[in-house]
Amino acid sequence: QLRNANGPGGMLGNFGRSKHRLTPKEHTNITFADVAGIEDAKEEVEEIIEFLRAPKKFQRLGGRIPRGILLVGTPGCGKTLLAKAIAGGLPLSAVAGRADIMRLLEPGNVVHAGTNNGNVACVAAALVTLTELARDDGAAYRAMTALGAGLMAGLSALAEAHGRHLLAQGPGPIFSIAFTDQTAIADYRDHCGADHALMTAFADALQAEGVRIGRRGTFFLSTVHGEREVERTLAAADAAFRRLPES
Repeated sequence: QLRNANGPGGMLGNFGRSKHRLTPKEHTNITFADVAGIEDAKEEVEEIIEFLRAPKKFQRLGGRIPRGILLVGTPGCGKTLLAKAIAGGLPLSAVAGRADIMRLLEPGNVVHAGTNNGNVACVAAALVTLTELARDDGAAYRAMTALGAGLMAGLSALAEAHGRHLLAQGPGPIFSIAFTDQTAIADYRDHCGADHALMTAFADALQAEGVRIGRRGTFFLSTVHGEREVERTLAAADAAFRRLPES
């Protein structure tokens, strides 16, 4: 679910989030032919684009791709138009700000990273993921939910066999376990009542058996998991329970 500034999480939910906008390449139709009056700048960035198209030609001569491009100039001199021309047909992220602040990025003293740098790849991956999850009327969800329910039941049975109080709860593909005799964990106070030291010891023991889970006892299932992975996880959990100190 998407949250707006007035919804759950409010402004804190968006704190630090980039305000950048995505422009699909179909809507980027500006080329260097549209840019006039800044021939020196055009020549430099054209070389960078040529490098991106044929990097081996430049690398043979010892050339290295620059870490970024800093466009500096008075308002209206053509920086935005030039940036749009650079982006023609290429994924491009741009950050704008006061010249004195942006110059801090130039020598590499400030690391620039975040949502601007990975958004194109993330959106492409998200589209592929959603397409696969929606295939066959959501069959992947039903399969993952069934596997998760089986894994939770198996872990609960193993805990009982080893004399441990274990709570497993969640929607199926993503669920958590906790060492507690509570029937459910609904809030932070319930969470504080669980045995976190034992949970850490179990997670470490499980990892020693070749299965890694979140340190808070979180399990994640995906479409590549099947009955074989569930059986292997339960076998590892059985061995991990045996590694735990006597209660």
